[in-house]
Amino acid sequence: MELLLHSYQAFPAISERAAWEKVRAVPENQAFIGEIFREAEEAMTSPVPPCSAIKFMEFNRTGNRSNYEKEYFRRRSRLLALVLAEGMEYKGRYTDMIIEYLCAISAEYTWAIPAHTAQKDVLPYFEREEIDLFSAETSHLVAQTLALMEKELAAVSPNLVKRLKKQVADRAIVPVETSLERYWWRDLTSNWNPWICSNLLGAANVLLADDPARLTAYAQKLTAVTDRYYQAYSEDGGCEEGPTYWTVSPVTYFLYLEALFRMSDGKINRFGDGKFRRMCEYIVAPFCGDGEVVAFGDSGRYVGVPVGILRRMADRIGSRRLREFADVQAAAVTRNLRCYFGGLAGLYELFQGGGEKTERQDYLLAYSGLEQLFLRRGDRFLAVKAGSNGENHGHLDVGQFVFRIGGRFLALDLGAVEYTKKTFSHERFEIPALNSMGHNPLRFNGIGQGNGKEFAARDFHWEGDHGKLTITMELAGCYPKELGLISYRRTLSFDGRNLTVRDEYKAEKELVPMMTVFSEFDNPVLRSNAEVKCEVHRLTDSKLKAAWGECLTRVTLSGNPAKAGVVELTFGIEDN
Repeated sequence: MELLLHSYQAFPAISERAAWEKVRAVPENQAFIGEIFREAEEAMTSPVPPCSAIKFMEFNRTGNRSNYEKEYFRRRSRLLALVLAEGMEYKGRYTDMIIEYLCAISAEYTWAIPAHTAQKDVLPYFEREEIDLFSAETSHLVAQTLALMEKELAAVSPNLVKRLKKQVADRAIVPVETSLERYWWRDLTSNWNPWICSNLLGAANVLLADDPARLTAYAQKLTAVTDRYYQAYSEDGGCEEGPTYWTVSPVTYFLYLEALFRMSDGKINRFGDGKFRRMCEYIVAPFCGDGEVVAFGDSGRYVGVPVGILRRMADRIGSRRLREFADVQAAAVTRNLRCYFGGLAGLYELFQGGGEKTERQDYLLAYSGLEQLFLRRGDRFLAVKAGSNGENHGHLDVGQFVFRIGGRFLALDLGAVEYTKKTFSHERFEIPALNSMGHNPLRFNGIGQGNGKEFAARDFHWEGDHGKLTITMELAGCYPKELGLISYRRTLSFDGRNLTVRDEYKAEKELVPMMTVFSEFDNPVLRSNAEVKCEVHRLTDSKLKAAWGECLTRVTLSGNPAKAGVVELTFGIEDN
């Protein structure tokens, strides 16, 4: 990067009244603005959420990470609401409380969360401040607050502005400049890479505005990191971490490229690359309803897509498909105030507001590298994954399918559970929702799939269209060798209305096949050659309950002991 970069104004300062009055008048923004003011008023009348040392220490002591994180994220979302509300109103009514929140965040022991600072001591110590996903976000949020209203804050306390700039420099700028090599995420090719780098560059855009040479050198270091991420990303554009993490993976990578584009007056332009376009458009595929997605891996059932960012992304890559998708989501889903991307999501929601009413279309979108396929036909939606059991944020789920009819899941993927210390440890797959007990490929003699990239599908193939489709894959390699599986071929056939799943296996010894399917329907309509048992499955995990309610229907299909056999079922629904 020989080009000398410069700082740019990401959004109008709150003193630029014409710009803020304009966004306040956009009809589509009204519901979101109402939420901003509700959150801001709550912040005005409630104590600052307490990020206590006792709650911080819980992660090491009990594995609980939610109690601290809930207060941590609430601080940041309320700060963002207060800043945006002041931008809308501009009467100084929120300024003191903004200062209250800035001082509270400034005083935190670390801006990283406990789960990302694990040491033997319950309270970590760093020679250089730890940089994780959320410390980078916090640095960006504080810096972006300064960019929006430094003049107003300095009118109250110039010392506060000096302190905040020093905090961001010490926690985000200097550590990268002097010791980037100590941060393990610099070599990662998962969402951590662009998520952190985009927020760090956003913070540097504000803090290093008066020093273009230093800003350029800082960007060069981070670009070497994000290049690793992009080079490793699947050529077909599919996101193996799922749609939830897509919002903090390709989206944050886009924000990084957007910053480079604007810092270079458009001379650094990577938006025309075909692979990048495919990465951006992937999010259209797993959306099966209004805010609902296929919850493969650690994705949740609902994803709040950053509509404003998607609109800017669609404009940059020239994608009508993505623009129409963003407009559909804006019209169909209540947009939520979010603290992600250092506050940029909330700002983009306002300043990229306004779209056209559009309808979702039927489609068949397949990703050969990722080995996933998504089909929409009227009120039918089908999703299938192959891949391996070594994917980032993956479950033991090679061969998993999801089938949705009329706005409800006839066969579903449970998705992510509440994160604890166990979730990302060697005990991860002891959690039933994450192992084969929580997914619909066969188990044999009670044994499910193995963990690791070597446990992968072979011969993933599909033919047809969204009116008639056949998908096949070989799954024997996903299971421990001691089962003696010679072959296990899964075939899924969609005839435009119904889905038939045929599992045919051969083995060196007798095996008892069993399949578990979770459904939203009390009495799912299906036909099978196996013994079928339907029962109420009560959910206990808080995240699963938030997604699916108190209970689901668990359908268990059981075959007879045999060296070779077929388990077949057909899903449909009565037309009455």
